[in-house]
Formats: sequence, structure tokens, C-alpha cells
Amino acid sequence: MHKAESYLVKEQSALVPLNQQVYSVMQNTELKGIQHHMVGGPFTYATAYWK
Repeated sequence: MHKAESYLVKEQSALVPLNQQVYSVMQNTELKGIQHHMVGGPFTYATAYWK
């Protein structure tokens, strides 16, 4: 992976991330209205409610 990254940066003038952050969350299925975000805080609970 390091060789591939070096090749891309030096030879192809490209900047490509070779990893991505991922997380898992357990959530009660009765809790609805949670907003999920890709940037900033991961969740907004202001609109959450129990079904």
C-alpha cells in the first residue's frame, strides 16, 4: 500500500487516501428521528422520539 501511495503521488500527481474511518453504533430500534451526520458531530438527538 505504501508503494502504491508513493507511486500515485510521485508519478501520477494524485492524492488518494488509502484508508477510511468507520465506527459501529448499537441503537435501540424503538428510538426514531435521530439524524446521522458525516461531518461534525455524528448524531443530532433534537428530533429523536420513542416509538
